[in-house]
Amino acid sequence: MKPFFLSLLFALNLGLVQAQSRPWNWEDIDLSWSDFSPRQTMPDQRTASIYVHNAFGWESSSRPGQVIIQLRSEITTRRDKSIVKASFIKKASKEDKQALLQHEKGHLLIAYLKQYWLQDTLSREPLTLNNYKAEIRSINHYLNQKADSLNAAYDKATRHSLIAEAQKAWEDKLLGLLNQYRKNNATLPRLVELTLYVPAKRIN
Repeated sequence: MKPFFLSLLFALNLGLVQAQSRPWNWEDIDLSWSDFSPRQTMPDQRTASIYVHNAFGWESSSRPGQVIIQLRSEITTRRDKSIVKASFIKKASKEDKQALLQHEKGHLLIAYLKQYWLQDTLSREPLTLNNYKAEIRSINHYLNQKADSLNAAYDKATRHSLIAEAQKAWEDKLLGLLNQYRKNNATLPRLVELTLYVPAKRIN
């Protein structure tokens, strides 16, 4: 029984490691056409447009020699502002619908990337006691611009999913960027909550 028990234990441990290291795939990006509102007319030439909102803010408290910051960043999608052309939903093939939905998932993925960038930057960048509010705002503004630039490059390169080869290349690129942050089967970061400590500036 002992060799069998050891083999079983090894198999369980191996399964645990594999589960922990499973990369994200596009099925993990939770988005469907039910998250969009069909429109007879669109405000521009796009067939669909996802709306992703990022609620960002913090509260701070002080104690002798230190400021404690409770920071919160949450991303949500809104069905009333995520829109798709009604004629496309009605007439397009299953393959065309899937291709465009995959493109819109890419924009949601970029929002998740921004959450990870925020976590990484604020955990590495020291904040100063006298200027931490401006520094946090500056970091968030910079990361929003970085995400906006990535979204724009994604749309331009793929022509909103119409260039299939470019779309596939960007899907691989974006998923690769996201999987750099994959740890222990953690869920995708719709909500990021951080506690930051800013040490007081020493007075000589």
